[in-house]
Amino acid sequence: CPKQPAVCLLCGAIVCTGGQCCRSGGDDEVVQHAASCGHGACAFVVVRTTTTLLVIGRQHCWWGSLYLDVHGEEDRNLSRGRPLLLALGRLRELQHVWRSNGL
Repeated sequence: CPKQPAVCLLCGAIVCTGGQCCRSGGDDEVVQHAASCGHGACAFVVVRTTTTLLVIGRQHCWWGSLYLDVHGEEDRNLSRGRPLLLALGRLRELQHVWRSNGL
């Protein structure tokens, strides 16, 4: 099981986002998965932080969370323990960035 699991937003696969445990040929697992799933570009939700990780080639970019509490605030690292809801506006924004090749 990955120490820092993430869900691929293209296919739903669970991959590891950190550590040396899942590296191969110098690339971490998100880079390897992006190459095979998204032709080098992929988006992931990191499960334990709810942040979105965008990967293009070997470059990574943190995009923020798709999940917000009832006050519209992120709870990075899930430290406050409040229920989180899918923020449809942020999801639409990410979809727009993805479709327009804005990565």
